[in-house]
Amino acid sequence: MATYGYHSGPTTTVEMPAANTAAIAEGDLVKRDGVAGYITPCGAGELPIGVAKEMCAVPTDDGDYTFMVYTSSDTRFVYPPDTGSVTVGLNGLKMDVGGAQAIDIDASTDGVVFVDKARVNENQLIVHFDFNAGYAGV
Repeated sequence: MATYGYHSGPTTTVEMPAANTAAIAEGDLVKRDGVAGYITPCGAGELPIGVAKEMCAVPTDDGDYTFMVYTSSDTRFVYPPDTGSVTVGLNGLKMDVGGAQAIDIDASTDGVVFVDKARVNENQLIVHFDFNAGYAGV
């Protein structure tokens, strides 16, 4: 199993267009890139709309490439913390995104990450997300 990404649960996916700003790795948390609606990796503290099911190279122009994204808030994923160590005390807490491939275990400003299980020995968290929080209004 990869050190981060899909763990278990529904495999609901949607094909989404990639922004021409950065490559996307399998398992990256992804977000909308501004008003244009193209998809790019999340940064720390950003609101994800899904998790990349597959990698995607940087397109020459926005939307030249598409890739599949897990979009169900019932799906479980595994991620390491962005810094620090996982403890049993993180079970049942909500926290923030620490970047495209990590969870910020020291912040809960956005509270879109929900910890289902702390894997202390592996320094990983099994989590699910509130992907609806990442959707913007019109």
